[in-house]
Amino acid sequence: MIGIYIITNEINNKVYIGQVGKGNTTIMGRFDSHYKDLNGNKHNNKHLQAAWNKYTELYGEEAFTFDILEECLEEELNDKEEYWIDYFKANDNKYGYNKTIGGEGTKGYKHTQETIQKLSNMFSGENHPNYGMKHTEETKLKMSKNNCSHNPEIVKKRGEKLKGRKFSDEHKQKLSEARKVKTLSEEHKKKISESGKGRIVSEETKQKMSENNAMHNPEHRKKVSEALKGKPKSEEHKQKLRGKEFSDEHKQKISKAQTNKKLTEEHKKKIGENTKKALSDPEKRKKMSEHQKGEKHIRYIKRTDDMYNDIKNNFTRFEFMEKYQCSATIYYYIKREIKKES
Repeated sequence: MIGIYIITNEINNKVYIGQVGKGNTTIMGRFDSHYKDLNGNKHNNKHLQAAWNKYTELYGEEAFTFDILEECLEEELNDKEEYWIDYFKANDNKYGYNKTIGGEGTKGYKHTQETIQKLSNMFSGENHPNYGMKHTEETKLKMSKNNCSHNPEIVKKRGEKLKGRKFSDEHKQKLSEARKVKTLSEEHKKKISESGKGRIVSEETKQKMSENNAMHNPEHRKKVSEALKGKPKSEEHKQKLRGKEFSDEHKQKISKAQTNKKLTEEHKKKIGENTKKALSDPEKRKKMSEHQKGEKHIRYIKRTDDMYNDIKNNFTRFEFMEKYQCSATIYYYIKREIKKES
């Protein structure tokens, strides 16, 4: 995950803003790194370290919270970090622990050639502290266990500490405003779309993604369902749901995705059971009928004169489906219409 994170002192509301995403580090990995350095009293930010030592001794580690402010593209990291440091005034000692304005604030500094050479000599070849060292399997295992993000016990403890925590109204307001800025520009959306094109995902990765998707977890779905029960929807929300329309291009994509799609027997059984249940209720049956009539149907594709002419010119079903990227249902529908006319 690439983006901007925030560490908040819940006692005095001072904050520290950081960015992560370049290289192999993740936001959770960055949190673990901060947590490990702060607990080891070796954090490179002395101001934040001093605050951690003082307040955790008085109030425990719950005095500090770690949150994700915003996800973004790698090329936006510097600008976003500068924005949030300025927004929270995090580089002012009264409000935060940052030492710079962020972004390029810590970059752009150039060592002299002499310094570069000294550093190179200090850590090159035999001078490197790990030169010639080979870790045993046992050592590798210990290193893995000591990595906070790989240790289930630490992850569990961290999760339990976060349960039931209370934010101040000011903190809630800042987090709320932070999330409101998440509107993506069309250019940003296009970049995200293009970055995923042509990407080949292995079956193992697909399985992991599926397992990590919270909505694929029956227990999580049940919790979400119970939380939404009895929760009234605003009129604005209802209107949005009713008036949602798909472009012809979107409908065509959905139609293409469904064409020749093979369902498992279990999936077919579930669909059959859910359909029977819905059709047994007259009111639901009526609503389903109204929502799927004509152009309201999600897979509706406008019939054109070209379609009729192609079928009259003896286009095969496969030629028709290939040209218009639609299902065979439309082909047979138009064919019946032509027969009725003749």
